Amino acid sequence: MRPALRCSAVLFCLLLATATASLAEENRITPMATARSTIPEAEIVVGFLAASLLALAVYLTGRARRVAKKAVADNRELKQQITELKRAGETLSRLASIVESSDDAIIGKTLDGIIVSWNPGAERIYGYSQEEMIGQPISVLVPPDHPDEVIQILEKVKRGERVDHFETVRMGKDGRRIDVSLTVSPIKDATGEITGASTITRDITERKRAVEALRHSEERHLEALRHSEERHLEALRHSEERYRNLVENSEALIYTHDPDGKLLSVNRAMVRHLGYSFAEELLGRKLSDFLASDVVHLFDAYLETVMKDGHTEGYMKLLTRGGEERFFEYRNSLRTEGLATPIVQGIAHDVTERMQAEMALAKRTRRMQSLRTITLEITRELDLKTLLGLITRKAAAL
Repeated sequence: MRPALRCSAVLFCLLLATATASLAEENRITPMATARSTIPEAEIVVGFLAASLLALAVYLTGRARRVAKKAVADNRELKQQITELKRAGETLSRLASIVESSDDAIIGKTLDGIIVSWNPGAERIYGYSQEEMIGQPISVLVPPDHPDEVIQILEKVKRGERVDHFETVRMGKDGRRIDVSLTVSPIKDATGEITGASTITRDITERKRAVEALRHSEERHLEALRHSEERHLEALRHSEERYRNLVENSEALIYTHDPDGKLLSVNRAMVRHLGYSFAEELLGRKLSDFLASDVVHLFDAYLETVMKDGHTEGYMKLLTRGGEERFFEYRNSLRTEGLATPIVQGIAHDVTERMQAEMALAKRTRRMQSLRTITLEITRELDLKTLLGLITRKAAAL
């Protein structure tokens, strides 16, 4: 009842009691007068009574309406709560079904590591029944060589951290080691306080075995490749040695130079033919440094040709260390395949004696032709004095 209505009801009752007492007092003193005067006073009392009954009826009606509204609101809220409870129950039922049917081990434990829930997946993975494990410490599943793992994981959970896909080893009931992947999450109550930990354990033993088998297969494959590569390298090494022996023992000049003409490699024959003792005395120098002065100007044209056409051949005149001119017949080619910078490979033969013989023969031929010409002129001259003068002049010319 509202305070204002309570005050009104109390005042009304006091007035009604006072009026009744006064009326009774008067009735005792003057009975005849009371008979004459009680009519209007009775009407007053009746009026008060009617007014109070009317006020009470209004109050009770309002009160009833408010109670009815509150009852309707409470009923609506109750229905909503029932609906939410049903939904929560359905959600819990689904979650329980997921937990029960999961192939993974789903384990609940306190912050001290005591197991409080153990699903069928945990029974299949570890071999322990629910009755055996409820109330047991989670450390019974940890192998002796991992003593600190549980403490470290629970410390992280107490700090509100989550452990994701932590791969480790656990022990089954039969003593076998099981490769597992753990996901540990903190459990909180309605106030947000961490009260425990939930662990989802996945058996990755088969995956580990498959990975290990694949690793062994890859190792065997790599080992076979390594042996094959070693055999190939050995063959290349022997081939390279044979090639090097062939190059080093060849009487031909074998060399390489870069696009600018700088010597990159030379064999012993080239070192020997040019009058040097060591290859290092030639390497790094331009091939043009060894050309005779009358042919140096042709070197740029040679480089342009070999770089453009990919090959060139001809004769070159080189100066030895002692200043002797030697003639070489060469054939050079450009190599670019598999190289960051192209190189020119060359082979040359010393043809000095042949060139000197050819030049001597050409000189003798020219002399013979000159003698023949002179002889023809002499035979045509019949005058002895003129003939003697002609022979003297031609002899001097020769």
